[in-house]
Amino acid sequence: MQMISRLLTSTGCALLAFAPIQAVVAAPDAVAPVQLAQNERPKIAILPLSHGDVSSDYWWYYSYYRGQGAARGISELLITELVNDGAYSVVDSSQVAVQSGNVLDESATLDRAQEMNVDAVIMGTITQFDLKDNRQCVNVPFVGRTCSDETNATVQLNVRLVDPVTREIIATAQGEGDASRSGGYINLNRGPDVSSDENRAADELLTEATEEAIEAIVPEIVSAEGRL
Repeated sequence: MQMISRLLTSTGCALLAFAPIQAVVAAPDAVAPVQLAQNERPKIAILPLSHGDVSSDYWWYYSYYRGQGAARGISELLITELVNDGAYSVVDSSQVAVQSGNVLDESATLDRAQEMNVDAVIMGTITQFDLKDNRQCVNVPFVGRTCSDETNATVQLNVRLVDPVTREIIATAQGEGDASRSGGYINLNRGPDVSSDENRAADELLTEATEEAIEAIVPEIVSAEGRL
């Protein structure tokens, strides 16, 4: 009996001695799944936006906005905002987009997105991209005719998140931005002959309006994360 008692006591001591070691070894296995879950973010791709009802009077600015055209320029601004937000893992559109000539092949693009395990593809339309210069002149007694200039920019965007597997529209978002500048005239109707200063002024005004539109869209896109 004394031998059994000594054996149980000895065994109990051995178990107590090894218990802390087992806890230390098990800890990394318990933490790893938590770290993995934190790193898992929905994967999205943002395609260049198409143009809708864009006035032909402003073709020059639409085609050459930010040196690459409104479709790609606005998409790049949207990509920057979503990357900085951090809710999604953003895939470069060049890895997903499939062109048929100069036109995006949406079906083939969604097929490729599915192959790359992309959770959603963002595509959409620039429904308005306008610049207007308003000149108002009045006759002031004893002074003569005085004029004031104001240039207005308006940008409207409409985007949708599409599931590349089911082709279902997961969510939509709309945004509009307006910007204006007083006291300076921007020539809007000279096409390629517009000076670099005027191009820069138009770009700055359109960018201000675009950023306002994107600020309205990004929260709606982020709120759709739980549906992916």
